[in-house]
Amino acid sequence: MCKHNLNYNKLEKVTNNCIPMYDWITARIDWQEQGLTKKQVLNDVVVETITTCTYSGVTWHNGYVVNNANKRKLGVNVGNNGGLTIKVCPPKYIKDNNVEEASLYETYNLFFNLSNSLSIDLRKAEVKKLDITHTAKSDHSPVAYYPHLCNQNTFTRWQQDTSLYYRANSKPITKVLYDKVTEVKKKASQEIPEEYKGTPLTRFELKLGSNSIISKVANKSHKLLVDDLFKEEYVVHLDDYWHQEWDSIPKETKIKDVNRKLKPSELVKFINLKALEEYGRVNIEEIINNKAEEFKYSKQEKYRARQMLKLYEENATMSEQIVELDKKFKDMQPKWS
Repeated sequence: MCKHNLNYNKLEKVTNNCIPMYDWITARIDWQEQGLTKKQVLNDVVVETITTCTYSGVTWHNGYVVNNANKRKLGVNVGNNGGLTIKVCPPKYIKDNNVEEASLYETYNLFFNLSNSLSIDLRKAEVKKLDITHTAKSDHSPVAYYPHLCNQNTFTRWQQDTSLYYRANSKPITKVLYDKVTEVKKKASQEIPEEYKGTPLTRFELKLGSNSIISKVANKSHKLLVDDLFKEEYVVHLDDYWHQEWDSIPKETKIKDVNRKLKPSELVKFINLKALEEYGRVNIEEIINNKAEEFKYSKQEKYRARQMLKLYEENATMSEQIVELDKKFKDMQPKWS
């Protein structure tokens, strides 16, 4: 087979505080536009199924390529319309687990080697979906933080088992906090690396579900390509956005203490505030949302009902648990090589 001999430019230097972890990456390229044949791109692909879409008539060869070092698979779909789609989790494919973070250098080399395997320059592939994530060695199990992570405007919040989701109401964006230890234990094909054993692992993952939103977040005027995932100007924006989406989740649940002498009326207000703290902001938000739906509140009525949450915004701060987790996420160090 004639390999596609790629001559990648030297990786551009990336500043020390701006390297995110890429988890799942889905990318697409047209092999016909690259002057290739289907036989060429399928040469190293293990084809499992061949399917034809009834609506479009496109036939897809669905399979994978294998990392021979650890037998991890990387999904590949090749269509007779010229489409080639790959879906890969770099940490899992490279390190045999996705608890550890694969560096940008390692991920870069993955696409370099995969390009040669598929005889196509994947630098030119359009990034369709992208997960950006970091995992903290936290002091508590992830579920201990969830009562202090509140509802966010324009997002729908829900908890499923040991995972907490925030899905944007009008954009293909989902934020997830979850228990990495629990996830790994459910999968017999993975093990927690020795350095991560014996400690809770809390992951915050940002899922970007379309090229248009990925390009916008990266501040690129045209479609974001795989090659752009390793350029400083775009990496900086992607990393900043991960931090911004964590910061944008309301976290003020602990009523601030008062050290001065209070008037009787102020004391009553303070006691009421402490009662609200004890009941929990998330529980109050849930009541408001449920009753607003039950009584079919208009937007204006729901807005008025939510005004009581200003009591938290004006009188509360982050709990000790969230302060601890927030610092760890803010202090995440880059992983370049």
